[in-house]
Amino acid sequence: MNAKIKTVFILFMVFFLLPALQPSSGGAAVVITKYGPREGRAIVREFDRIVVTILTPDKRLFQYYARDVMEVTAAGKVLIGRKTPLRSRPLDDADRLENLCNGLEIKILESPADSEWVKIACWGNLEGWIRRDVLVDRTKFAEAEKKDSLTAAGAINNATLSAVAESLSASEAIDAGSTDSSKNEATGKEQPKN
Repeated sequence: MNAKIKTVFILFMVFFLLPALQPSSGGAAVVITKYGPREGRAIVREFDRIVVTILTPDKRLFQYYARDVMEVTAAGKVLIGRKTPLRSRPLDDADRLENLCNGLEIKILESPADSEWVKIACWGNLEGWIRRDVLVDRTKFAEAEKKDSLTAAGAINNATLSAVAESLSASEAIDAGSTDSSKNEATGKEQPKN
């Protein structure tokens, strides 16, 4: 093998093959979306919208808006159960480093038994403290629930609009058969004969 091929092979091993073979730091989360379930590491960030990214065990990425995600489950209490601040120290008045979103999968670094605080890492390298009571093993997305109720309301509205459209079509058919001119009740203007 020449030097160039050896270099490419070594880079491939270091950057792609070896990281893929390393065991993960825990069980993967299962993210239930409207397109089906996905298993992997759940990363949730809020930009102008909440975005859920799933890094699968085979190193593929899937991204969904929160409106398309129904729930996230994990093997242990390693999910954020509600929006919560990440603090610099285990105190309520400590500096806020970031706001963590519902469904984010975290890594527990320290979990003192006598404390209501847990030191965590998220998004790879951000470390801080959160209250223990926000950690869950299953969380639902409120946006999915809102969307379901809006969809149901939309179906009712669409059914109502369809019924109104049908009744208008029927009354237009009756008016089309009329030979007299009549006034439009909304505008008060005379309509021409058909």
